[in-house]
Amino acid sequence: MGKQTLFVKYHFKQTLILLVVVLMVVVFKVILEDTQIFKIKNQAKIMGVATEINTKQTEDEQTQANIQYQNKIQTIMREYIKARAKFMNPHQEWLFLAKNIKYKLINIDTPQYYKDLHLKLIILLDKEIQAISESNQEKINILNQEWKAVLDQYFWLNSE
Repeated sequence: MGKQTLFVKYHFKQTLILLVVVLMVVVFKVILEDTQIFKIKNQAKIMGVATEINTKQTEDEQTQANIQYQNKIQTIMREYIKARAKFMNPHQEWLFLAKNIKYKLINIDTPQYYKDLHLKLIILLDKEIQAISESNQEKINILNQEWKAVLDQYFWLNSE
């Protein structure tokens, strides 16, 4: 046999062995991926159940947080509305009261459901602080209408 024939036979065996090894690696990877996909599917089923339970707990926690927020806000706003009704003209006591109530509101944890209301209250108080500081009766009259609209929309703020 010639050198070329021996070279081809020798490399043919190596190539065949390499092809078998590559084929085994590919088969092994496919089996491994199928196993991982199977595990992920089962894990997703388990996580789905856990997620439903967590969602239920989260809803209960949110409801509780909403009730706690309503109670806190109602107490604070009732205090402010009663005290505010005593002031006919802007002066330092009213300014101090508005700043104090704004500070209390800023420091309350607000549930997602009431973020809009909370922002409205803080903005109204901020406008009121500015109007009182400027002794601007026209702005105060406009703010009275804005307060009325908020209290009409969220009637529970002023109820006892």
